[in-house]
Amino acid sequence: MQSVTLLLALPCCFAIFALWVWALRSGKELLASAIGLGAVGGLLGTIGYDVARFPFALAGQRIYAPISAYGMWLANANLSSRFTDILGWSYHFGNGITFGIMYALFMRGRHWFFAIVWAFTLETIALVSPFARIFYLSGNYSAIGIAYLGHIGYGLPLGWLIYQWNETRLQLAEMTSAHRWVVLIFGCAVVAWPLLSPGNVRRDARATSGVFRVESYSLNPDWLRINANSEIQVYNPGPETVSVRLKQCNVSKQIVASEKSAFSFRQPGIYQIFVETSQRSQSSFVIVEPIEKFR
Repeated sequence: MQSVTLLLALPCCFAIFALWVWALRSGKELLASAIGLGAVGGLLGTIGYDVARFPFALAGQRIYAPISAYGMWLANANLSSRFTDILGWSYHFGNGITFGIMYALFMRGRHWFFAIVWAFTLETIALVSPFARIFYLSGNYSAIGIAYLGHIGYGLPLGWLIYQWNETRLQLAEMTSAHRWVVLIFGCAVVAWPLLSPGNVRRDARATSGVFRVESYSLNPDWLRINANSEIQVYNPGPETVSVRLKQCNVSKQIVASEKSAFSFRQPGIYQIFVETSQRSQSSFVIVEPIEKFR
């Protein structure tokens, strides 16, 4: 994933930006508008996609977990951090924006409902690809339903902007410099906060490659990445014994205070691990490579 992004995806993104600048300067108004409106529609659609799924995240479902995995693969990292999370979210929004541009290039002025069809098509492609198998979507009908609901949230703003092509273009053109600066500053703040937050900085400082650290009802870091036929350690620095469960293998271990326990992984895949408690416990995950050989 890292190689494909560096050698193909990023150059293509720069090429799209260069094409947009060329279209603006060359008077190719239709092309420039399609790229610009598609990018804005894709951005708003991605926000809508995430907002539509947010209630399920509040209910304890790890809806956004794949985004963290993207960041791990992009950075070729062995453990997650605020930096890999930013990479994953950047990739996530980059996908949404480019899909929006693709839609705008061909669907100018079409009814907004076609954008929902487009969004459902994208999700269906994901479900028939290895993505569904790797992230345990196959046969998980509640998760599939949530995914399609989220794609309605993606399609609605994208479809409306492209449906109202001329009105949207005029509204964007009439934005004042102050409005543009507010949007830019807000976007920078959204990116900077996870990186500079003291809590995130301290959490990353405590994280160690190959080791989960029990912290209250969760594990630190959120993700570890190892090779098949390897193991991870779970360290309990607290004063009380805790129970940690590896879901897919149905293995649970009691870890006494100030001790470690090992969990071994023979087969590739993504494994969910969490602290067993009467309170809500946030899962962490282990990526066992090579993930492409997961069956």
